[in-house]
Amino acid sequence: CVSDITQSLLIESNFKIGALQGFESLTRIGSHLRIVDSTVDSLSSLDNLQIVGYRSLENSILNGHLRIINNGALRNLTGLGSLNQVYGTVSIADNTALETLEGLNLQYVKKLLEIDSNRVLTSLRGLESLTTLGTPGLRVTFNAELLHLHGLEQLTTIAGSMVLIGNPLLLDLE
Repeated sequence: CVSDITQSLLIESNFKIGALQGFESLTRIGSHLRIVDSTVDSLSSLDNLQIVGYRSLENSILNGHLRIINNGALRNLTGLGSLNQVYGTVSIADNTALETLEGLNLQYVKKLLEIDSNRVLTSLRGLESLTTLGTPGLRVTFNAELLHLHGLEQLTTIAGSMVLIGNPLLLDLE
């Protein structure tokens, strides 16, 4: 089984895939992990993935992005519990069945953390380990059922901005 992908893992426009399988040994992705426009309903085979974007032999950091976008069957992020660093942007957007971010264990995101247009997401639980966001920061937008920012209690540093737009049911900023 593959344990290291030096460039990208792209899973896009695959309408018959349910659970991802075959990535149980994967620990690192050098550049991008994109799961976009698919019927993926489980990320459990990514349970050993620890880092997206890492130092190359030349010691330069690649911008590794995690994009989970428009996956209508995905209800949670269980399977990403070992992922603690993303050296780029994390976008979790337009996942119409996503109820929770639980299963995610991020501590550090070098660039933007974007939570956008996840129709049934009610809180940010699952981000409890997150301590640091780089530039441009945090963007939480257009999540129709978002009630709370619970899950961000350990976040101490945002090097950029915190943007909250179009979350009509947001009750507080705690």
